[in-house]
Amino acid sequence: MEVSEFYDLISNGENDRVDYKLQWYTKEKKIDLIIDILNFVNTVHHEDCYIIIGIKDDSREVIGVDIYDENRLQSEQITDQLRSLSLSGNYIPEIEVSSIEVKDKICDIITIYNTNHTPVYLLEDRRWGKKNIGAGQIFSRNQGSNTPIDRTAPDYIVEKLWAKRFHLDRDIKDRYNEVLKDYNNWTFVDSFNGNPARFIYNLDPNFYIDLLGDELGRDQFQPISLNALRLNVSWEMASLKYNHLEIDSEWIFWMDDTRFLQVCPSPGHISDYISRDCGLLSYEYYIDNSIAYNLNELLWKCPSSLNRHYLHEQKDRVMKSVVVYADLEEKKKIENEILEHFNLPSDIEATEKEIELVEARIKTDIWNPDTEYRLAKDYKEQNNLGRLINSYMRQKS
Repeated sequence: MEVSEFYDLISNGENDRVDYKLQWYTKEKKIDLIIDILNFVNTVHHEDCYIIIGIKDDSREVIGVDIYDENRLQSEQITDQLRSLSLSGNYIPEIEVSSIEVKDKICDIITIYNTNHTPVYLLEDRRWGKKNIGAGQIFSRNQGSNTPIDRTAPDYIVEKLWAKRFHLDRDIKDRYNEVLKDYNNWTFVDSFNGNPARFIYNLDPNFYIDLLGDELGRDQFQPISLNALRLNVSWEMASLKYNHLEIDSEWIFWMDDTRFLQVCPSPGHISDYISRDCGLLSYEYYIDNSIAYNLNELLWKCPSSLNRHYLHEQKDRVMKSVVVYADLEEKKKIENEILEHFNLPSDIEATEKEIELVEARIKTDIWNPDTEYRLAKDYKEQNNLGRLINSYMRQKS
């Protein structure tokens, strides 16, 4: 955590994301740590929460912790305590303990990561000294207060927690993105009786994805298809529908002589707008956890998908030149670093031998090629740039 983020967290006082502790929980107050974590796990919002240790809760003064305090715990120790409990759905809350230096003092931070597995509660009574948590008792952080130990969260909060679990508190695109990740509960149904081939979500068939043919003549190969055994691609539109309404759509390819499907990556561009030395250079990418990315994962991991047969053989190979960013901020950062660390376009320039190889594949794999020959050099260099970025990101990690 950056110091600026730390000050943002303590500037607004305690709330439904942040709690202050002057010092670490003693062994006698182990139950209080468990209760605090359960309160933050069961929040109705979708943000991470923090217990900041070494802060006066009334004045927000940074006091710091005693680094030799025997009560200080590591992430694994707290996780072991949570794992020892009999929690609903066998879910173990994800937490992390970190430290930050502020004004020559050390504060410890317990991060409780957001989850949709709400509500989380004990399946059996547990007692620590004179304090007891009952089976089925639901704690929930509301504004700056925890649920009292002798009560359970009010009905309206519990309803919101169940809505959070089933994504009913999100807009329809966010809900769609969540069900896309439930790979094992989708079924592929081939076209029949005039109906298009489609994926249907078993738990709610109102979610389904129609695969619609493309009548326009588009490029018969793409930079990504240079990674496949066969070069040619054919295009379809994946129409993501809910109750007959289209919520989103993504272009997809049949690749490798229609052996498997792949979502069309987004085009990325790198350009040195100051010196203009490298012009505009393109490559292909996905944003992690986007609809396009999660749909592509579904195509590969759905048990009844044709891709499933080639998951281990082809997926990594196809993705060698496709960059996956955590978010758009990382994309911008990495693109700037690539400009700084590499000599572009020289470092990705296609050699004559590489171009000849692509042209030979075009002649073999593409029906009635024409414009495809003119794309050979450009698409090979886009492929090279994607591979260069992936190699750079692997070295950084």
